[in-house]
Amino acid sequence: MGTCKSEAELPSRTDTDEGNPRLGRCYQLCGEYVSDNLHAVLIHGTIQRGDRPPLPHAWVEYVDAEKAGYLQDRYDMTRERAESHAMIAYDPVWDERQPVELHRCLSHAEEFERYTFDEVLQKMQETEHWGPWDARSDAAHEVFVEWQAGQRATQQRSKKSHDN
Repeated sequence: MGTCKSEAELPSRTDTDEGNPRLGRCYQLCGEYVSDNLHAVLIHGTIQRGDRPPLPHAWVEYVDAEKAGYLQDRYDMTRERAESHAMIAYDPVWDERQPVELHRCLSHAEEFERYTFDEVLQKMQETEHWGPWDARSDAAHEVFVEWQAGQRATQQRSKKSHDN
């Protein structure tokens, strides 16, 4: 695989963009998607942009069956190999679908846990929430919240000194 695009080449996004009603709902949106798609897999992990700490996040991975069929026929691949080359990552927060490797590269995604359809239903029933359900995501969330608090404090100090 080639190299990732630089941050300057990526679409502009912020996690404070109030124009996106899906922000902060990745666990719910992914859980709903997997609950409706038997062969999709829910991923809990982190993504990262710029100098920010990793952000706890959920996304979905599934096989693009049409692409897998084409690869299998065109290149005489086994079904398993064709499917491994036809994996798609879906991020419902941004409603983006891209090859898994590209998603991992652009988002600096780190996978903590993956859950099948049955596991998603079981975890949701056990916990009565959308997730995350693992300690690593919880720890990453604490780090990110501390970082956000520090950023807000810095902005407030800067605003006060500018106002004076």
